[in-house]
Amino acid sequence: KYYFPSSRFVLYLSISSALQAIAYLLQFNLENNPSLCDFQAFWISWTDWAIALWICIIAFNLFLMVVLGKKNSGIYEKWYHLIVWT
Repeated sequence: KYYFPSSRFVLYLSISSALQAIAYLLQFNLENNPSLCDFQAFWISWTDWAIALWICIIAFNLFLMVVLGKKNSGIYEKWYHLIVWT
């Protein structure tokens, strides 16, 4: 279904945004439990970086395809996941 790498990258960006939305929707009683507050802060920071990095990867992939003329830019997809999720 997602044959083109660019459509998969947008899907991964959407997943990262959904994870961030879940983090914002979980409103715990954070005043009484600082560990939950720390977890939510980590989760929001992690997904913020994931969203920013997927946007950079989409732009870099567009650069590879348009400027450098690489047709098979999806071969770097495993490396992109390694960069974003670690």
